[in-house]
Amino acid sequence: MQNGLNFFFINIVDVFTVCPFILLTPSFLETDYGQRAIYTGFVEAKLEPGLKARWQFIHNGIEQDIDIHTGKYNGSRLLPSLTLIINNAVFEDEGSYRLQVLIRDGWCSSTEVQLRKVRGSKFSVKIIKICC
Repeated sequence: MQNGLNFFFINIVDVFTVCPFILLTPSFLETDYGQRAIYTGFVEAKLEPGLKARWQFIHNGIEQDIDIHTGKYNGSRLLPSLTLIINNAVFEDEGSYRLQVLIRDGWCSSTEVQLRKVRGSKFSVKIIKICC
């Protein structure tokens, strides 16, 4: 206490949000079995630039990093514009997806987007007309 005044020191990180602004669209998707689902992201730095990014899949509370260099997933992790493509959608792909951006202080997460429904069946039925 100095001159009857209390001095409070606040860590600037607590006052200002240093995580970048992260926008993912669309917020939810539905797709047909075997088709693609595509999400796009945009990252805008506030105080600290993003160093790198990663996509994650969240299903039943379990978070998994996505390898976008496989046949199942394609996309980009190049800031500021990013893409996630889910190829050959199956029922197990239903769940939440998010983007994380690394800044000097750690990882920042986007809000989650949803693949709500994969419609259809893994079995396709062909109707063959038999003629006389």
